[in-house]
Formats: sequence, structure tokens, C-alpha cells
Amino acid sequence: MCSRYSRVIAIFLALLVANSFAAKSASGKVRSRIGEVTTQKEGKGDWKDLKVGNKVNQSDLIRTLLESQAIIALPDGSNFSIEENSLVSMTEVMTDDGKNYITAEIKSGKIKFDVQKQNGGSHFKFKTGTATAAIRGTYGLTGLSERQTPIAALIFGKMDMFMGTQAVSIHENQAIVTHRDKLVVIDLSAGADADFLDKIDSLAGDSTITEEELLKKAGELDKLRAEALKKLKDSVRCEFEALPDTIRENSVKIQGQCTQGIKVGIGGEMQNSDEGSVTFTPEWSPKQQGPKKFTVTCQVGKTSFDCGNLATYYVSSAPRDSVAGHEPLTLITSSPLTVSDPSATIIEGRFDPSDPNATLTVTHDGKVSDNLLLRNPDGHLRYNLSIKDSWKNWNSELVEVEYNSEKYGTEKATLKLAIKKNSKTINTISPTIGITRTDSLKCFIKLNIKDTEGDQVILTPYVDGVKGIDQIYGNSGEYTLKTTKGIHNYNFTAEDLAGNTSKVSKTLGCFPKTNATLDVEGPKKIRLRVPRPPQNHTNRFYQMIRFKVNELPENNPQFIKRIVISQSGEKDDVLTETDFHGTAFDRQVGIIRGKTTEIKIKVFLKSGETLNATKIYEVR
Repeated sequence: MCSRYSRVIAIFLALLVANSFAAKSASGKVRSRIGEVTTQKEGKGDWKDLKVGNKVNQSDLIRTLLESQAIIALPDGSNFSIEENSLVSMTEVMTDDGKNYITAEIKSGKIKFDVQKQNGGSHFKFKTGTATAAIRGTYGLTGLSERQTPIAALIFGKMDMFMGTQAVSIHENQAIVTHRDKLVVIDLSAGADADFLDKIDSLAGDSTITEEELLKKAGELDKLRAEALKKLKDSVRCEFEALPDTIRENSVKIQGQCTQGIKVGIGGEMQNSDEGSVTFTPEWSPKQQGPKKFTVTCQVGKTSFDCGNLATYYVSSAPRDSVAGHEPLTLITSSPLTVSDPSATIIEGRFDPSDPNATLTVTHDGKVSDNLLLRNPDGHLRYNLSIKDSWKNWNSELVEVEYNSEKYGTEKATLKLAIKKNSKTINTISPTIGITRTDSLKCFIKLNIKDTEGDQVILTPYVDGVKGIDQIYGNSGEYTLKTTKGIHNYNFTAEDLAGNTSKVSKTLGCFPKTNATLDVEGPKKIRLRVPRPPQNHTNRFYQMIRFKVNELPENNPQFIKRIVISQSGEKDDVLTETDFHGTAFDRQVGIIRGKTTEIKIKVFLKSGETLNATKIYEVR
């Protein structure tokens, strides 16, 4: 017979176990699905349709077919997308006191992931055959290639992959493929989408090449993609409304205007921008306080790329417990703070919220915020700093936070900024380039470069299609460049740090002073004895005069403007540029029997010089 003590212990243990299971719960929920998506509960029984709103439990098996997709949302706003033709087993889907424990076994296909910053102790693991990928606050994809070998790529964040005794780590704009049973890290100019990752993996499938050859081939492929991607990005624009720096609802409405006809996605959910506008409403558990970041993806055809980032900070509307003692103003954000997106830069700090009459402000570029105490009553400062070249505040690299209280006095803290001016979302204004003056005699061209305050511009000249030496300029202004002798087609491209470009072109001549001479063949004076013509025939006859312009640069006839051959009583013989096929000329001149004829030759050069010569014919 059980004693009263034994019964109490049994009840206590039962409650303890119940509480333990209550703390840990299934946390996945189907947010979106496209096409045919089915699930097999605990990997057993019939395949059933997986619908939006269904929970995803531990040990569930999820299958997507061609052109199908399922997006699984987690309580903190993280999500992962099971892509087409995939089979995934959810080995572990649990939350425990704000921590996520996610493990998925990818049996075929790929998973895209968009993971929010995790609390300590959380883990996200994706098993791909013999390898395991562990991700940390990141955005990218992983899975199995068509060869059924592990692959992965990151746009942001960090990832560790383990296969047997091998371990590699990658960060943003890097990929992993398997070559000769070895994990190989590939550096990319931009994060790879699934289509491009498959192309790199097809190279890795060639066991006849070395790892060095693989990296070289992948680099060449990446260079071609980077050029195509740059043109594609230049043709696409996506502008999103900035999010509040702090929100108190466990969802946020994200609205933007994007180029019509493309696909735009956040958290794996894709929308067509047929009307030019898109709207997303990501949500999370009310208990999951903290920073929320959202990466915007644009897709044109099969090519997808990052086209923006948004951020906010979620604070539950539940009242904050009072804290004993004064807490001085302290910045949590590390200095310098990297700024790479105009809407995703959050300054965090702590302050004392106990004085309702205190003020808390952030000053940047001379602009002072409103009183942030009202928006941060819990004593946790969260301020979304928006920086962009078009807002003319991207050259100010210092932020000052000031707390004023009659009770506690004035407290200040400063933060340095490391503004990434090579970010296309911050650096949006293309440089303007124009030609202000040219001089064909002094051989120069003046270019005016504008809209580059605080930027850096690479000016690349092309002469007849041949690339010249890059010139780097730090600010707007007028710049003088030398031109090349002769007539050439000039094209100038101005490119700023973010790759924004503008171009100008013109055909220009350069004709400096020369040492040219004019030489007439034969003696200066020629005496001729010619028989009289038959009766009723004219006394005029013709002689060939030959002359040449020597010492022109590169013997180029483009330096000649016109040639005039004249003699008394005769109409001038004028040669223009269309008559110049070289620097030597043959012309017939009329001579009258019984007279002395003086032929004058004048060569006018584009340099302003005039060359003169005469030829005298005395006919008896």
C-alpha cells in the first residue's frame, strides 16, 4: 500500500513531467504552399494533403512535386521553404523557453532558409545524406544535388558543414559543393540561387579535373553570372516603406513598389508584382521578442537575387517589471556599426525608464529624433537608423544618443558607423557625366562628373572600343583628360562604388602642331619644248603633277583639312577629306603653249598650319 508521502511524490513527478512537455511543443506551421504538397505523419501511413495552417510535428515526412513548394513558419519569425521535387523528414521540431531546436533530414531536393537571430542554445540543422549543415542566423539554401551529394550556398550569415571527418565553414556569398568526396568551398560575387548552385555542382561532378581547375571554372562561371546579374539588377527596382524601429504587435505589414512582371519574395513567400506593388505580413509568436529581419528576394525567370533588407524590433505589449536602482545609458550595439541597408540598421541600448519626464533622443547628421522614451518604455532602446545617399546623410559617420532627466541628469553615448557605400540599396544615385569642352589643337577633353558627393567614381575611357586606364575620382567636379592624335571614337563610363553607371560618347579629333613638309616631285621649274598642235586644235595640254605631305603623325591623312591647287586665270582645284586616301597625290594641271604657268599648292592642316609649294612650267 502506497504511503501519503509516495502519493505526493508521484503527483509532483507527474506535474514536473507535464510541465516539461508543456515547455516543449511542436513549433512548425504551414504558412504557404504551392502545387502538390503532401505529408506522411510520423513517416507512416497514407500521404495526405498538407494545407496552409497545418502544424508540422516531429517525425513528419513532407513531399513536394514538380513546381511545388511548402513554407514552414516558426514562432520567432524564422521560416524554411521546402523546394520542388523534395522529400524532407522533420527529425526535430521543438521550442523550449524561446529556443528553437530544428533538425530536418533532406532525403532529396533542397531547402531555403531565412532564420532570425537565435537565442543561445538554439540550433538549426539540416542533414543531407552523409553531411550535416548547422546554420546560425542566416539566409541561404542547402540540400542534395542531382548527384545526391551535399550542396549549400549563403547570401547572409554563417554555416558549418560536417561530412565524416571533414568540417568546413562558409559565410555570405560562398557555396559548398562535393568534389571527389570532398567538401569544397567556392567564393562567389553574389549568393547563389538554386539554379546557379546546380550549375556549379555539375562542374564538381567532373572527377577528371583537379580542385584548382574546379575553382577556376567556377570563377569563370561566376564572372559571367555577375555581369548578367548586374544588368538584371540595374533593370529592377524595389522600394519598400521603412519599418518602425519598434513594434508591439507580433506581425508587421511590409509594402513595396517593384518593377512590374518580376517575382518578389520575403521568407520564401513569392508574389508577382503584376501591378507594381507587393504586400507581405510576416508574423511570429507573441512571446518571441527581439530583432526581426526580413530579406527581400527578386526573381526574374530562374534567376533570383537579394534586392533589399528590412528590420524592426518586436517588444511584447506586456508591462516590464520595474528594476531597482538607476541604470545609466549604455549602448549594446557594437561600434563601429556596419550600415549596409537603408532600412535595416538598428541601434540598441539600455537606459532608465523610471522617470516619465525624461527625454531620450538620437542625433545623426544634425537631425534629432523625437522623444524615444515614449516608444521604448521598457528601458530597451531600439532605433531604426535610415541612411541613404538620396537622403544626403550618408557622409555622417557618428551617432549620438542623449538621455536627459531632472532626476538623473544628462547622459550621452556615441556610436561610430561603417557605412557600406558599395551597397546598391544605400548608394542609389548614379553618377552623371557630361562633356563640357574639347580642344582639337591642345588635344584634351573636359568631363563634368556630378552626383558623387561622398562617393568614389571609376572613370573608364574607351578609344575606338579599346579600354584605357581607369581613373579614380573622389568627388563631383570637372576633370581633364588627354586625347589621342587623330580622329577617334571616345566612350567614357563613370561607375560608383555600388556599380551605378552613366556613359557619354563622342567622336573627337586631336591635331597638334606637326613637322610636316610638302614636297613636289621633280625640279621647281621645268622647261618644255612641245610641237605645235594641228590646225584648229587648242594650245592647252596637260601635265601630271605629283606631290606628297611628309612627316604627318603616323602618315595619317586625317590631319589634312583641305588642299587647294591654283593657277592664274583658272578655277581652283580643291581637294577635301573624302579625296584623301593617303598622303601622296597625283593631279593633272592644264599648261598653255608659249606661256609660263605657275602652279601653287596649298595644304591646310587641322592643326592650323599651312604648307606651300610651287611648280613652274615654261613651254616653248
